[in-house]
Amino acid sequence: MWAAILEWFGKRKGNRVCSESVAIDDTGVRRVLADGSVEAVQWDELESVEIVTTDAGPFQQDVFWVLAAGDHGCIVSGEFGGRILDHASRFAGWDHEAVIRAMGSTDHARFAVWDRARSGLRGI
Repeated sequence: MWAAILEWFGKRKGNRVCSESVAIDDTGVRRVLADGSVEAVQWDELESVEIVTTDAGPFQQDVFWVLAAGDHGCIVSGEFGGRILDHASRFAGWDHEAVIRAMGSTDHARFAVWDRARSGLRGI
């Protein structure tokens, strides 16, 4: 699953990662890209959260939140991290230290922040 998401992520680097709009609310995250395609994930179906960092900063976006649920998910730029934290950081097993490490990263790296299987949750 992650290989497909990261392959997709690699194809979206550069201008294509820019969104027309991002909505984060009590039901989940929805992102509409400039080309009209939509990514969405609901909190209750979420399976994992990772933060992917690059060495492109500080003048380009270099932090991305990867929200995965089965065969779909949503990748959101770091500017929305606070809003994601408002909703998702309440999940049992959330790794706040991984978030802190990710925010300090200046390299290409992946940080596992939350995983439903490891959290012991059946539903959120």
